[in-house]
Amino acid sequence: MSRGVAELCDRIESMMRGGASLDEVEGEVIDDGGLSEQQKSALWLYAWSLMPPGRQHREALALVALAR
Repeated sequence: MSRGVAELCDRIESMMRGGASLDEVEGEVIDDGGLSEQQKSALWLYAWSLMPPGRQHREALALVALAR
C-alpha cells in the first residue's frame, strides 16, 4: 500500500470512528481527486468495513433503493 493511500486509510478510520457517514468520507477523502478508480473502490470498501453491521445493512438498503 502506498504511503498516500495508507494515510487516507488513517483519515477514513478517524472519521468513521468519529461518526462520519459514508457520504461524508466519500466527499471529503475518496473523491478528493488524484486517485484511480481502483484506489477509490478500495478506500470505499475500507470505510464500509468500519461501519457496524446494522449501519451497513441500512446503507445497503438505501443504495438498493436508489438503484431501482
